Amino acid sequence: MRNRLIWASATLALVIAACGSASPNSSASSTSSCVNASAAHHAYVVVEHFSGTSLQRCVGFAGDTIDGQSLMDQSTIRYQTQTFSFGKGVCAIDKEPAQYSECFPKDKPYWSLFIETG
Repeated sequence: MRNRLIWASATLALVIAACGSASPNSSASSTSSCVNASAAHHAYVVVEHFSGTSLQRCVGFAGDTIDGQSLMDQSTIRYQTQTFSFGKGVCAIDKEPAQYSECFPKDKPYWSLFIETG
């Protein structure tokens, strides 16, 4: 049941390309604009909605790393969080869900985070 719930959930994927930067003419840049494109490193936020539609943003950064909140803030993708004992949980991204009473509802879709580095 848990595997089905995970596959059915909406997905947020952050792809951090810290080992190199995408050139301004690369295919990743042509599909979405990049905030601070001239920076040495780039992180990509890919939001895949439950409906199957998706959006992506690129954020350039100068340091070796960028934290998730800074990345989301700079991407300009609207999101809402709730603070828990373990930290912040993402409850809504890009107006999905439009309303919620629980950030992680039982037996219903919720946002998941996947990070790839390389």
